[in-house]
Formats: sequence, C-alpha cells, structure tokens
Amino acid sequence: FTSYLYCLERYRDKVDLCITKLNDSCQGSSIRSTKTVRTTMASVEYLIEKVPNLKVIHLVR
Repeated sequence: FTSYLYCLERYRDKVDLCITKLNDSCQGSSIRSTKTVRTTMASVEYLIEKVPNLKVIHLVR
C-alpha cells in the first residue's frame, strides 16, 4: 500500500499509473476493506447476496 501512496504523491496527475500498484496490493491480501460514504440498502443487500463472506459495518453519526 505504501508504494501506491508514494506513486500518488509522485504522479498526482496520472492516478491511473498508481491503480496497478493498489490492485497488486489488494490481490496479495487475504482481507480487504472499503470505506463507502453513501450507499443504498438495496445495493448492500445485493452485495451480501453475491458475496457470502462479506461483512458490513454501518456507522451512524
């Protein structure tokens, strides 16, 4: 992940170059995490049905 961050710092205007580094990092990991600011419950339900081991943490302010 640090190579991705370094890439972003170095090539701010060419983010596509850095996506490969992020993808490689994710593919090599057994656990992945994503932060989503806004989504619908319908889309969450769909994802849970399609990905049986998906865990969702719903934070409310």
